Formats: sequence, structure tokens, C-alpha cells
Amino acid sequence: MSYIQILPEAFFIVSSLVLLLLGIVFNRRVVNLLALGCTVIALIILVLSAQNNEAFFFDSSLKLNLYIRSAQGLILTTGILVLLLLNLSKYDYKYEFSILILFALFGMVTLVSANSLISFYLAFELMSMSLYVLASFNKDSVYSCEAGVKYFTLSAFSSCIMLYGMSLLYGYTGQINFSELSSLLQNHRITYGIVFGLVFIFIGLCFKLAIAPFHMWAPDVYQGVPTIVTAFFSTVPKAALVTFLIRLFMQKELVDIEKYSQPVLLYISTLSVLISAFGALHQKNLKRLLAYSSIGHVGFIFASLSTFTQMGTNSSLMYLGIYIITSIGLFSYFIQIDDDHCNIASLSGIGKKRPALAFHLSVILLSMAGIPPLAGFFAKLFVFESLINSGFINLSLIFVIASVISCYYYLNIIKAMYFDKASGNKIAYSKGLFIITSAASLINVALFIYVDDLYSLIHLVTKGLVK
Repeated sequence: MSYIQILPEAFFIVSSLVLLLLGIVFNRRVVNLLALGCTVIALIILVLSAQNNEAFFFDSSLKLNLYIRSAQGLILTTGILVLLLLNLSKYDYKYEFSILILFALFGMVTLVSANSLISFYLAFELMSMSLYVLASFNKDSVYSCEAGVKYFTLSAFSSCIMLYGMSLLYGYTGQINFSELSSLLQNHRITYGIVFGLVFIFIGLCFKLAIAPFHMWAPDVYQGVPTIVTAFFSTVPKAALVTFLIRLFMQKELVDIEKYSQPVLLYISTLSVLISAFGALHQKNLKRLLAYSSIGHVGFIFASLSTFTQMGTNSSLMYLGIYIITSIGLFSYFIQIDDDHCNIASLSGIGKKRPALAFHLSVILLSMAGIPPLAGFFAKLFVFESLINSGFINLSLIFVIASVISCYYYLNIIKAMYFDKASGNKIAYSKGLFIITSAASLINVALFIYVDDLYSLIHLVTKGLVK
């Protein structure tokens, strides 16, 4: 067994601890740049050390294969983009801010490779505790402190539910390793205690993903926390938890739960999309609106996963990747707006004063709405195709109607940029952040040329994942 394969994780956590000490010596900006550099180096090491074979480490507590490495690469890439936004933004927080992001990233990277209940819960809590502090990091803001308390209270409660589910699973099986649990559960009768254990674990994951009916915290927390934290919350944890759920569902590492979980996944995905469509209609705060929007996007991902097919898995990963790109593109502008005035009205007048910026923002918003021929349209198209191929035609119609309704609030933002009277406030603008916004916009425009290549690449990564 070659421990060179876990060099990325080892380097990442050691460098994070070293930066925590170096923050005493260097100023905030240097630490932020070093945090970004360490994450880039960890990603490079991960790519160079990745192997196609399956390997286990630390008494099978961690598992590595091509899919897990690809998922970790997606998490680190998204983390790099968020750290880049932090370095280019106006935020002047203490150096611990970027260190907390690194700790959260390490927890997520370890989470997707976890192969036992203990390693999974430790990684999950490392991620959660970092997110608790990030949510309330701006102690001078009443909204941030309130959001942090709400998130901590509800998230700690969901973690307790998850831990109780794990204790039930261990109590009824006597096993903590995913592989041993899988073989045991497939050869023995599943009791009510095991079912409740699995349900409680699933509830804990759904809470962090902010999917209905466990979405109540998202609008308040997204609105209250600093916008850079909202950008982090809406992208990186979703990448980690969705890829982990794909691994559990498709490889059936706990138990073959397709016949039990498919109706549940279909119901919660439909509920999420409908709540997103109607909940965001009357929102004036941009971060609150995007919170409802993210609930709907995760609903689309879950709907695709509920088919338990290769195409459904590929479609969900494609949707996740495009969602991350569009979210980063939007937040690269929104982080320039004052947190307490991040309203749709703050975008009025951009169409005349900054036409190039308004164009790129409009492209990203139209892509989120699913307007062809942008990337968001193809993401939804593949989801619809996977649902129709699996026989869920009526469900596809509901999702189409919800998508049409959601177009209203995306188009309302575009209307504010081009047709509403300018508020008189100075239009926020940064060349570095504008480049990120325009890059995200151009990717959404050009992806229709390479959509088949992207799908083939995802299929290559997930090949053999579905059993």
C-alpha cells in the first residue's frame, strides 16, 4: 500500500496548521494569499497522485478511487474560487477567516473519502464547526450574529439526529465500516431500527444541503452572513455532500436502498423545486433570493439521482458543476455590495453605467433560469431526459412548470438592471472580480459546443460507479 496517495490530505492539513501559526507573524493579506496557494498546491498534488485503482487506508477508514479523487478535485477547485473571491474582495476580516475555510475544505475532502461511520462523522463535524464560526464571523453585525446562532442551533440539532442514527445502525449491526455494513445488511433482514438509523443519517445530510423540508434555515442564514460566506455555503458544502450521496446511493455502500429511498427522493426533490419557485417570487434581498434558488437547484440534482441510473448520476454531476460556475459568477459581483443593502434595487442602473457587467450578469441569470442555448438549459435538459427515460413523465412536467415560474424572479433582476431608475448609489466595480464574472458568463455561453465532451468526461469518472 502506497501512502503517497494520501499526500494531498497530509499536505493540506499540515499547511493549514502552519498558516494558523504564521498568522501571528504575517498580516491578513499574506495569509489569505498563502491559503489560496496551499489549496492550489494541494489540488496539483491530488491530480499528480491520483490513481485509477481502489485503495483503503487507516484500517479501511478512508477509501480512494478515481471517482473520490475527482470529487475531491471538484471541492478543492470550488474552494480555490471562493478563496480567490476573498483575496479580490473588500473584506478585511482577521486572518483566521481563510484558515477556517481551509479547515472546512479539509473536512469536506475527507468526508467524501470516508469509509466508516467514525471517519465520516469526524469529517462532517470538522466541516460543520468551521461553518458555525464562519457564519457568525462578522461580530460587528447583528444580522451575522443572529444568523450564526440560528445556524449553530439548528445544525447542532441535526448533527445530534445524525449521530443518533449512527448509534442505531451500530447497535443493530455491530459494524461501523461501510463495506462490512453493506455485506451484512444485504444478507440479513433489515429491522426497523436499521431503517430509522439510515433515515436519521439522511436527515442530517439533507439539512446541510438545505433541501425541503429541511430548508428553513437557509434564507435567514444566507441573508445574515457576510456575502463571501454565502458564496461558500451555497457551493462547496453542496459539492461535498452531493458527491458523497452519489457514492453511497450508486455504489450501495450501506445497503441496496433504491426501492426504499426512491419515493422519498422524488417527493423531497419535487417539494424543493416548488418551494424554490414560489418562495423566491416576492424576495427583494438578493442573498435571500439565491437561498431559495439553491433549494430548487439541489431539488433538480436529487430528482436526477432518484433514477438510480448511470445517466441520472452523470446528469446530477453536470448540473452540480454548472450550478457552481453560475453561483461563483454571480457572487463575484454580489460580494462588492454592502451586506446590509444587498437588494435587487442595488442593481438598478447597471445596464447604462456598466453595460458589459450587466450583460454578463444577465447571461448568468438566464442560464440559472434554464434559457437555451446556455449551460443551465442543458443541465436541466439532461435531468429531464433521465427522468423521462425512467418513466417519470408527470414529474418532469411539474419540474418544467416550476422552471417557468422561476424565470420570473431571474428576469425581475434583469429588469432592475436595465429598466429601473438608477438609485443614485455608486455602482460597485472591481476589475479582478469582473474577470471572474465574465469568465463564468462566457463558459455558460460556450458550453453548448462542448456539452457532449463534458458529459463524456463525467461518464468516464463515474464509469463502474453504478452497480
